[in-house]
Amino acid sequence: MILSVNLSGPLPAPYKMLQGFENMTQELKHLLSPQRAPERLLQLAQENLDTLVTEMDELLTRATKVTADGEQTRQDAERTNDRAKSLGQFIKGILQAAEAAKEDAIKLNETLRTQDETLEKSLPELQSEADRMIAELRRRALNTQERIAQDELKNAEDLLDKVKKLFGEPSEKNEDLKNEIRDKLADYHTKVDDARDLLREATNKIREAARSSAVN
Repeated sequence: MILSVNLSGPLPAPYKMLQGFENMTQELKHLLSPQRAPERLLQLAQENLDTLVTEMDELLTRATKVTADGEQTRQDAERTNDRAKSLGQFIKGILQAAEAAKEDAIKLNETLRTQDETLEKSLPELQSEADRMIAELRRRALNTQERIAQDELKNAEDLLDKVKKLFGEPSEKNEDLKNEIRDKLADYHTKVDDARDLLREATNKIREAARSSAVN
């Protein structure tokens, strides 16, 4: 009868086999633990991919908004340019009308000079009246021009402020957004690689468990 066993020295063959089984059992327990189960690994991979989809959707929404703001600013610039062209044509028409009125007054003066002396007495008055009318027409034209120009200047300043706000002042924010997108993409690749590693590890662990079961 064996009353004691010396476990400090080399283990006999049966004990080595038992120790091997114990190690294999511990390994199987580790492989088949809830945290390392294939279903859990697959779940982690799916969660990572779902998180990436949500993050990329948010970035796409923000990028779309920036594009829409830029398109609105471009349309505002085109409208301001069209108004500036119309203003130029309007001022040109007023000046042409003033010149035409002046020429009519000169022609009227020349025509009246051919009349009798009675009419000649009124020529200075007619000339004065014509000059007054031309001066008044020019004054009105200039006042209208100034008012319209001030309105267009205000619109142009507002547009410039909007352009600066969208593309000038927030350039740092746009740079931050670009860097954030770059970081998100890098994180995306990292998480995809992690997911692939998890799936690969799950596959390997399943194969190891199958081989261990076959050995037992």
